[in-house]
Amino acid sequence: MPQAPIESRPKPPVKAEVSRSRDPAKPAGGIAFAAPPATSDALSAWQSDGVAAAQGEFGSGLPAPRILVAMNDPKMLPPEAGEPAEPQGIADLLLGRARDGARLARVFEHDDFGDFRSAGGEAWARAVTEHLTGIPIADPARFYAEGRTAIARAMLVEGRVPLAALSEDAVTAALCAGGWDGGAEGSIGCGAAGLAWCKGLGDVLAYADHPELSGPFDGWDGALWERVGAGACLFWAGAGEGSGRVAVVLRKRVADSGRTLQLFGTLGTEEAPVLSEGELLLAIPASIPTEVETFRFAGIGILGGLGAVRTDLRPRGRCRLLLRRRSDGKLLYRSAWISMAAEGISIARLLASLRNSPRAADVEATWRVHSLCLTPTDDIPDSAFLVECTAGKYGRVELRLDPAKSGPGAVEPGAFADGGGKAGF
Repeated sequence: MPQAPIESRPKPPVKAEVSRSRDPAKPAGGIAFAAPPATSDALSAWQSDGVAAAQGEFGSGLPAPRILVAMNDPKMLPPEAGEPAEPQGIADLLLGRARDGARLARVFEHDDFGDFRSAGGEAWARAVTEHLTGIPIADPARFYAEGRTAIARAMLVEGRVPLAALSEDAVTAALCAGGWDGGAEGSIGCGAAGLAWCKGLGDVLAYADHPELSGPFDGWDGALWERVGAGACLFWAGAGEGSGRVAVVLRKRVADSGRTLQLFGTLGTEEAPVLSEGELLLAIPASIPTEVETFRFAGIGILGGLGAVRTDLRPRGRCRLLLRRRSDGKLLYRSAWISMAAEGISIARLLASLRNSPRAADVEATWRVHSLCLTPTDDIPDSAFLVECTAGKYGRVELRLDPAKSGPGAVEPGAFADGGGKAGF
């Protein structure tokens, strides 16, 4: 399968496989970072984690339920009457929007979600979207110093979601949102090892035993199609036992146009290297090419269904709001840092708060997101840059991975309001 062109993207400095061992003390590939990871590091993880894989030949071309696409639909979240014009009023409005989550709930009423509203597992799919959309595809051990096992356990036991993820991290977090306890390993694993691990958790449909898995979903018999539902995990294997990728079935659909699955993981073709819902697929991609090696489809793990959707998930990050005049880049407002865990604010909520932000044509509103590391070290400091959510001058929202885009003054301590006075938060 052809690989999407990546010449315009930064090349990774070292072409090393980044699949993790289960050594909790080592980041992926044994790499340590003495400074906050640069954007190029995140992009390196993105390219070698399979997101550059082309899936177009398996895509259905049908409108897929994807929160950022729906959010930017001109019909969604139109400008509101009586919106404030001065910086403090704009800031108060945007923070209020992010806190209550009502705007995000409205986005889920978009037509693209219509066929799935009454589907089994849809509440879980929406929880995955709310809590994991926009998380950078990067090794969480670069941002949280306690090691991979402890990072996963903090999420599974305490609901503390790391704001960085590679392949198995993303799927483990998604399953965690559906009540999965992580099993003995605290992770779903990936590659051939992950598929084998699923045998002890439920059931396995190995490609070697079920070659029909490689065909279009419309060609599967009814019993096979029924077995692969929301929460099923698809594995691609590399040369090593633990190398490969994993994705989870987020939604399944049967319509006049045929059977389709929507996957969640790190194998889509996105403009930004962040987690998001995939397109609707007509068949399982036979391979995932990366700059390191090509991973081949190995089989499907069936975990036995999803449990209750968790309501205690909290992001391990901090954010601050920046308002900047577009004409000259002057900083008008900078909030103090806000704990995303304490406020229950996800990246998806930050994005929804910015859609058609007040005076968008003149004022750029940006939420800057940093890590929250409780046990920083010299190699893994606290408050490393992760991602920015920003609104364009026409009210559309996007994610950025360049920490310099928000301009000077973005990381200075304390709140700031242009013209003097104390910023309200």
